[in-house]
Amino acid sequence: MLMIYIINTMKESEDYYKAFFREFDIKGNFQILQIAEDKDFSVSESGLTKYFLNQFELYDYLDRVINKNKKNIDNIRIVGTDEFDVDNLGFFREEYGIYGKKYEDSVLFRDKYRMKKQINFPSSDFHKIKSIAELVHMKNIKEKIVIKPLCGVSSKDVFVVQNNSEINDAMLNRNISDVLVEQYQEGGMFHTDGVVMRDTRRIICFASEYINNGLAYKENKPIGSVTLDYNSSLSSRLIKATELLLKQFPSSESYVFHAEWFVRGEDIVFNEVASRFGGGLICRCLRKKYGIDLVKLHLLSQIRDVDDRDIKLNESSTISGWIYVPQGENKEIESFLEQDIPSHINIISEKHHKKKGVQRKLSRSVDYISAYEIVQDSIRETRECLIKLAEITEKTINYKKNDKEK
Repeated sequence: MLMIYIINTMKESEDYYKAFFREFDIKGNFQILQIAEDKDFSVSESGLTKYFLNQFELYDYLDRVINKNKKNIDNIRIVGTDEFDVDNLGFFREEYGIYGKKYEDSVLFRDKYRMKKQINFPSSDFHKIKSIAELVHMKNIKEKIVIKPLCGVSSKDVFVVQNNSEINDAMLNRNISDVLVEQYQEGGMFHTDGVVMRDTRRIICFASEYINNGLAYKENKPIGSVTLDYNSSLSSRLIKATELLLKQFPSSESYVFHAEWFVRGEDIVFNEVASRFGGGLICRCLRKKYGIDLVKLHLLSQIRDVDDRDIKLNESSTISGWIYVPQGENKEIESFLEQDIPSHINIISEKHHKKKGVQRKLSRSVDYISAYEIVQDSIRETRECLIKLAEITEKTINYKKNDKEK
């Protein structure tokens, strides 16, 4: 019988995982490993959940229980729910011979330099920074560039710069050997999401268009996306590009993916790809539009192969979309006013963080003050409604006036 250890970064309930095991007829026991938000509570356990103070404690425990049960290693599974866990779990799987994606396969989806060196596909010009001297040499740049961590997530610590002063600010207190520099891409940005199935090497993939782009939060703009019609010409081209891309990544197991692209007329330019489900409300929109649950398939792929029986597609005729609205930068919220949302906007879910205080600088693309998921009849209408919701949200935030404005 399987023994499954789940690093529960999503903080789902024990009942969620019990239902997941029943849905996919997984026979075995499981334990949830979770870092506690309340440190006083972290010393206790609740049912199937074990709490830890920090990531080191969690991985130390995992290493000890795996080592203790090496004789039963074929029945052990370790499951991660966050991109930060991908290469760490890959190491354990490789070290102990546990089922699932191993370290060398995993790191290609984490290290953005190795990722781009691996593929033969049009992409932005990129360069790995090896020393301070290289940065100094770049001081006379004549166009925008992107500076990002080699193994970052959620666009954290990503900088868009166009002069030497901005480079200096971006690299303050940063490890100089851990940086990738890319050419900045203007215009339309898209993402494809899906699952690779090992037995047939078949890729199930769906395309969506970003509202703004993945770095929009750097300019204090909302970020979101809208599903594309599966049979549209653009969707077909993006899906074909994804299939060609992923065939260049060796893997002996199933996995889900999230890839990002730029479209320049007839040209499709690769940005990056991750071996995980998409962030924001991407998975919720795909579930609404196509009936596919990439979160569950991500969990399942770390326990056994995904096959056609696990995927029950049911495409909706409507278009799904989502948006994250940021708090105004360097503004302090005093209160929130009532919203007046037009009746034609079909909101599926919404969430508002009633935070007060000053937002100095957004650190990640998934930071927001309000979030919406909607469905509408067309791509154009969905996009327009999402942008309208962002405008309404901004108008309902009452910011404190500074001394000069009083």
